Amino acid sequence: MEGILLSAFLAAIASAGNDTSLKYLLGKLKLPLKYYLPYVFVLLTIISAFFLRFDASIKPGAFSAQYIILFVLMVSAAAIWNVLVAESLQTEPLCEYELIILTAPLITIVLAAIFLPAERNIHIFFAGIVASLALVATKIRRHHLQLTKSAKRTLWAVLFIAIETILLRKLLVVYSPMILYFARVLVVAIIFLFIYKPNTNVLKYRDAMRWLVIASLLGATMMVLKYYALRTIGVSETTIILLLGPVLTYLPSYFYFHERRGYKRDLIGALVIVGCIVYSVTVK
Repeated sequence: MEGILLSAFLAAIASAGNDTSLKYLLGKLKLPLKYYLPYVFVLLTIISAFFLRFDASIKPGAFSAQYIILFVLMVSAAAIWNVLVAESLQTEPLCEYELIILTAPLITIVLAAIFLPAERNIHIFFAGIVASLALVATKIRRHHLQLTKSAKRTLWAVLFIAIETILLRKLLVVYSPMILYFARVLVVAIIFLFIYKPNTNVLKYRDAMRWLVIASLLGATMMVLKYYALRTIGVSETTIILLLGPVLTYLPSYFYFHERRGYKRDLIGALVIVGCIVYSVTVK
């Protein structure tokens, strides 16, 4: 159990690094989406294929109609939210993007309690709701009450992220985290290659290509660790721990991108999250 909790914590750290690298890649370097989306998933497929030899187990029934339908729905949700998130990162300040993304844990925990009976733990549910609401409250500003077109796009992304997480938990019953992640990124890569039909002009974005590799490594690390945590400790507890990611993302947002907000509110949010994480892992 300690190893799985560590995996979730490491996933949160990788999540912060991934969001920051994507913000630099899409916001600062302006890599076009027609290059970013196909090639990042090609890189993710290559990276995950390398680690398949360590864990590629599939249980009986994995290819039944039920799980095939769940897999198709999961891949569809993943493709949609990746497009929406990439578009938002190009147009929104990182701290404002993070504010909206912070509602994803709240929605995920609520959906988990509705659709996954095993997730109906009042202590973890309480900790997740409090942590999500507190962090959103510490980051919200008056101008956030007026939703821009980009903000609405991010809200749709939040919904699809939550839906995908629920579907992943169901699929992890029969697929190992490694094989499920590999299949996911492979199919999404094929979809994006078909839609965007990228050419070799991406090579002229040399700095962007280096950051694309970094983002792929961090993204693959985050997602695989998240999958293992989802399978073992469940959706709600994993989601609570992953809330550390947005907290850590605020550091580069403040010091590097100069998107500065009141530090007292963010300190309060961080303390609330840490307290909720400690509560969720110690009180069942």
